[in-house]
Amino acid sequence: MTGQHDYFKSEQPQTLKGTPFDRYLSEGYSGLAKKEDFEHDFDDVEKFQSRALRSADGQLVSPEELSARNLPPYSVDELASARARLEDAFYAGASVKMPRESARAQVMFDCWMEQQEENIQQHDIDECKRGFMAAMAKIENKPQVEDKGPVYTHSHDHKHTHGPGSCVDHTHKPSEPAAVVCPLPQKKEVATYHGPYIIFFELDRADITSDAQSVLNKVVADAREMKPRRVVLTAHTDTSGSRSHNEALSQRRAQAAARMLRAEGVEVSEIRASHYGESKPRVSTKDGVRHAGNRRVEIDFEW
Repeated sequence: MTGQHDYFKSEQPQTLKGTPFDRYLSEGYSGLAKKEDFEHDFDDVEKFQSRALRSADGQLVSPEELSARNLPPYSVDELASARARLEDAFYAGASVKMPRESARAQVMFDCWMEQQEENIQQHDIDECKRGFMAAMAKIENKPQVEDKGPVYTHSHDHKHTHGPGSCVDHTHKPSEPAAVVCPLPQKKEVATYHGPYIIFFELDRADITSDAQSVLNKVVADAREMKPRRVVLTAHTDTSGSRSHNEALSQRRAQAAARMLRAEGVEVSEIRASHYGESKPRVSTKDGVRHAGNRRVEIDFEW
């Protein structure tokens, strides 16, 4: 795996959209794509090049989900722990304070994931892992803001505590979930992400309900106060219906939420909307199951 240390040799990223973190991320993913092209692994060339282009365009590109790879069972816990460390560092402000090192950590994590899935050459796995660990040592040692305590989610009469970057009640799964609203972050000037806010939908519908409108009103008010660089929407369905139908339905839900935010004064340039159909359920179910907790749009702020 020669050449991986050259991914970030340019001290100044080229003029592209987005933050310095986005630009360094684009450079890193381009480097991975070139390496995979040299090895004739064209599926991963396409995957990494897509991530490079989206980062260059200023789009939100998160560390790869563990579910995206067919990983050996023995490696899952270690990779899950590594990804959690990375997200915690980002939420604490690392990608803002140390964009180059943070981008390297994310790229090396995805490199580790890709090599672990192949599971052919231990040297290549170890090299990606070492790159990730070295970058994490830098961004985790950066002084962080004072911890002011846990973030809370208020849903019905319950209050749940979660780690950094999360304010979703993952344990409460009512048949018809109430709106989930996040509080303002305690240190917004260094928070990379805030959310998600969640709105829910009726079966096979993309209409904004009164409960959903209340959440969107909160999103608008918080966006005006917190001034995020992006408002990121991800739309989903439950597993009832065909995959193609659910893909289109989730797109309509994303569009409906984005339209409402724009109508309330959130600038078009601040909104990024994606749709995933039934592929990313909040509540795991079998195929063909109606579940109100999965019919949703999640909304995050990003700086």
